[in-house]
Amino acid sequence: MTAPALDAAQQPLSIPCPECGLLSESHPGLDGEAILLCPGLFPAASMPTQIWRHVCGGVVHLGPSPFGSSPEHVIRIEHAEVCPARPEPAHPVLAALREHLRTFLGAP
Repeated sequence: MTAPALDAAQQPLSIPCPECGLLSESHPGLDGEAILLCPGLFPAASMPTQIWRHVCGGVVHLGPSPFGSSPEHVIRIEHAEVCPARPEPAHPVLAALREHLRTFLGAP
């Protein structure tokens, strides 16, 4: 089974995070509210399962994708989990990613 293709109306918008300014992908959640996701995919095995997200039909869903839900697959994460303007996350992989983004922004 493969994920359904997105039509033009379902394509994500690239918008800056209001807290740090980094471009993130804006997708609607199940409630219609915008959710900012980090661009790209991340190995599921390296991320805490409670932050796994997937996009199906242009909408962000909690948890792994039904099209590939084992830890060998890739997932999406919300930008808020690694936003350099927010406190450092406790998970070491998220903390390292946040630090990389902070350095990218040139923050002290």
